[in-house]
Amino acid sequence: MTSGGQLNQMNRLPGKSLERDGNGVWQEDTFNEVGIELRSPSQGPRILFVESTHDRIKRLKLLTGETRKEKESFEVFAQEPRCRDSMTSTYGFPSILFSESWAKSNGFAGLRNLPNGNISWFRILVKMIEGVDDYYWNEMTFFIHQPNDTNDHLTVLCFEVPDDDVDDDDHSSSAKDMTTNTSSKPYNFLKQLRQTLAALPHETDLDWRCMQSLLLYQAVVVADIGVWACSKAVRNLEKSRIDSTTHVNASFNFPQAHDLLRHALHSTEVLQVAGQTLDAWLQRYLASQKRQQRLQHAQHARLNQNQPQANQQAQSIPFEEDTPLPPECYHDELLATFQLLSNLSLRSASNDARLRNEINLAFNVVNQQDTKAMRTISIVTLLFLPATFVSTLFSMTFFNQPSAEQPWGVSPMIWIYFVISVVMTAVTLVTWFWGARLWTSFFRNTKSKNA
Repeated sequence: MTSGGQLNQMNRLPGKSLERDGNGVWQEDTFNEVGIELRSPSQGPRILFVESTHDRIKRLKLLTGETRKEKESFEVFAQEPRCRDSMTSTYGFPSILFSESWAKSNGFAGLRNLPNGNISWFRILVKMIEGVDDYYWNEMTFFIHQPNDTNDHLTVLCFEVPDDDVDDDDHSSSAKDMTTNTSSKPYNFLKQLRQTLAALPHETDLDWRCMQSLLLYQAVVVADIGVWACSKAVRNLEKSRIDSTTHVNASFNFPQAHDLLRHALHSTEVLQVAGQTLDAWLQRYLASQKRQQRLQHAQHARLNQNQPQANQQAQSIPFEEDTPLPPECYHDELLATFQLLSNLSLRSASNDARLRNEINLAFNVVNQQDTKAMRTISIVTLLFLPATFVSTLFSMTFFNQPSAEQPWGVSPMIWIYFVISVVMTAVTLVTWFWGARLWTSFFRNTKSKNA
């Protein structure tokens, strides 16, 4: 049994945080409630990682010894009025993002240039397979806010990112185990992001554009792990078939293959949604950066002209739309990450096709085996059919069995047997012939009416 305080603690949204100190070192810490953490001031850029549903279920199991279904952390966050107010009033995010339909959606992305700062958000879903019958979702959702005055107050909020406890040396061994295991490779999002941030050059301007590029890449890495886990499960299924040309392994499980296909279809769906959503988001981001370039171009023109009509003249100065974006826009990095996501979508679609092909092949081989069995039965039946006919015919009373009083003979009424047999055979053949023609004609008429 757990105490009331422990249960109340479970209903909160605790997590971990990364915050850069005055020496430029990223320090890791924990917090008990994300709503309080959002309302508290920060001394430098900070990244808040809300505890994922998968980790919350494991923590609950340790405390209570039971497993129960939990809501996704962003859905719980969106239903909390104080958290919604902080995100909409303090940080300027649209209130529609925290509605029920958006909290349960399979992906979204957007950005907005506010008078006092810039905000960006996106959501990517990844299905993690721990076994053919065991899986969980990483419904990764990110919010980025940066005021105009300084990058030191940059705030990032992350939901449902993987936080697996794994050492650096374990990555290679877990990758090797994937050849015989279908579980997903462990990944610690916070640890990997912290290493990436620590490796950045000191002169790097850590603004909202840099942060969204880093977060998107890490999210695509998680998607890559999920897709390859599914691909390895498909490969294990393919290897379980010993010889497709002769028979199917007795251990081939059609319901299990169907469940695996369902996982692959879900993975393809969310990756396609992420690709389409981020493509529109990337185009809007590109247009936003072009617009800022255009405003900067006009501002420089106004500074170079000391005239009352400087504003109008600055607007009339031509601006080339193909002007390359500055390096700090991270357009090339975002485009490369988007291309990687598109490649993963193709890999997931390939898993779908491979699974369908494997199921169809196994089904056809089973049918082929059944056909061979039926052919064997038919041959045996044909071998015994003449003897069966002869024994049946001579067992009838039309034939007199020889005895001491009466010799062997044939009844004069045997013609009745042949008449009835011939008539019944003719009726059967005619009925089959005309019935098949009538059914074909009816099917064609029905098809032409529906067309």
